[in-house]
Amino acid sequence: MNFETALLQMGIGLAITGCVLWLLMRWAVPLPPWGKK
Repeated sequence: MNFETALLQMGIGLAITGCVLWLLMRWAVPLPPWGKK
């Protein structure tokens, strides 16, 4: 496994983790004060 493949997999993993954390935050707190415009 070369460096580019490892970096790509790490980036995809971080993106998926970020999306899951964002969805969990949205589910736990439906209307956070910092989310209103």
